[in-house]
Amino acid sequence: MLASLGNYLAYFGTTLGLLILAVFVYVGILPYDEIALVRRGNVAAAVALAGTLIGYAVVVYSATIHGVSLLETAMWSAISLVVQIVAFEIVNFSVSDFKAGMEKGELSYGVVLGAFSIAVGIINAGCITP
Repeated sequence: MLASLGNYLAYFGTTLGLLILAVFVYVGILPYDEIALVRRGNVAAAVALAGTLIGYAVVVYSATIHGVSLLETAMWSAISLVVQIVAFEIVNFSVSDFKAGMEKGELSYGVVLGAFSIAVGIINAGCITP
């Protein structure tokens, strides 16, 4: 049991740290300040960020249960972050005036990005095989 607890703490601590790092990296590349928008009550930004976090976390979960080591989980976590950034760029390119819509709090923009991020994360997670 104690060995399992140590393994749990190692994986949980590492993956939680990777999640926090991923948030900083992800919001740092956006063309708008998503955290500031969320703090101002912008629901579109909150929905988009929530979807991105879920999409990222699904892959980290899949990497953790299918991987053979903590290093492999970290590698897939990094790949997941890149995939979430690509998902953002696809939506940003596909939806006209995306940045302006997010800054204005157009909920539909946040829902589209959030849903696409979750969908991409689920597909990405499914591609991780033992």
